[in-house]
Amino acid sequence: MRWMVGLLMLCGTATAAECDALGVPSILQVTDWSAVPGEPNVLTTIKYRNVSAKPIVMVKASVWFFDALGERVIGFQINPDVKLAPGVEAEESGRLIGDHAQRLLSSDKALFQAIACTHAVVYADGTKETFD
Repeated sequence: MRWMVGLLMLCGTATAAECDALGVPSILQVTDWSAVPGEPNVLTTIKYRNVSAKPIVMVKASVWFFDALGERVIGFQINPDVKLAPGVEAEESGRLIGDHAQRLLSSDKALFQAIACTHAVVYADGTKETFD
């Protein structure tokens, strides 16, 4: 899935406080991320895993990058049609645009955390949960 984000100020395991008002951190977990230069964008790849007990057939979720001071840097929406069995990992790549995205390149990766915050999910058994 390819995505592009402009100056979106809207990301690992998150605490409930970090996902507060952004969804819950207990359904999807970011396992790795990378960012490389791409004019005028930042090319980013995110790997995330279904850490719930049920297979997912649809999800409304976003990934947020937080810096070491706890400030939100930039975020984007995850592909809503991803199908994930429990424990299975998915990968998405895309382009982030703007000065906030450039921060991911200008500092040590260890100074940033990527957190997946789930707003709603539909499981394979038809049950639906919302977290807004």
